[in-house]
Amino acid sequence: MGTWERESRNARGRKTLSLSFPRSLSLFFSRSLSLFLSRSLSLFFSRSLSLFFPRSLFLFFLFTPLSASAQYNIKKMMEEGRSMLDAGFYVVSMQIFSRVAGLKPNMYEAWYLSGLSKYHLDDFEGAEEDCTAAIKLNPYVADIFDTRAMSRIHEEKYDSAAVDYTRALDINPDNRTYWFNRAYCYYYAGQNRLARQQLEYMTARWKNFTQAETLLREVRSGRPPQKGKGRWIESRRTRFVVNKNNLKL
Repeated sequence: MGTWERESRNARGRKTLSLSFPRSLSLFFSRSLSLFLSRSLSLFFSRSLSLFFPRSLFLFFLFTPLSASAQYNIKKMMEEGRSMLDAGFYVVSMQIFSRVAGLKPNMYEAWYLSGLSKYHLDDFEGAEEDCTAAIKLNPYVADIFDTRAMSRIHEEKYDSAAVDYTRALDINPDNRTYWFNRAYCYYYAGQNRLARQQLEYMTARWKNFTQAETLLREVRSGRPPQKGKGRWIESRRTRFVVNKNNLKL
């Protein structure tokens, strides 16, 4: 290669370098500016959106479909459990309501109906525990106190059962079954005088109240109660029947 060719090639290389450097520099600045603007705009829009649409609202829209679906499934489970309870399949209904109570521990109906199922299975301790959980969530349903009281009667916890019937009567003072069962608990707890007063009031208020008249004669005799001989009145609520009122609870 001659001297003239080498000098010509070096000159073209210097010219190319001198032209490519400003172009690279301008490309660098243009990309940097676009990146800066894109980040600034994204930050601006994100902050604007967060101002008008808080994160809680975003989470609401994100999880609402799932929550609605879960609510629907729980409703279907409760309906199925009530049907099983009404049909007498107490093991199945107990399992369903226990499952619902695990999914929604703040749903008092699930705890109560689980306890009612256990009552029919003679699991009186479990029924008492579930009814206690339901009462903590909603202490204004007389039927729950009634079921827990009957469970306690089976466990011979007469004093506690009498307290439950007192609370049930605070909610439903005209229920004569509650009156009678409380007097029964007083009698079997050794509080004969209080039992007699209650029974005399009942026989005066409700004519032809056979169970109250029979128990009053037994109390007046002064004989101590005989276990297994007397019988309280089992609430109709334990014989669960599906109807509109039961579906609403």
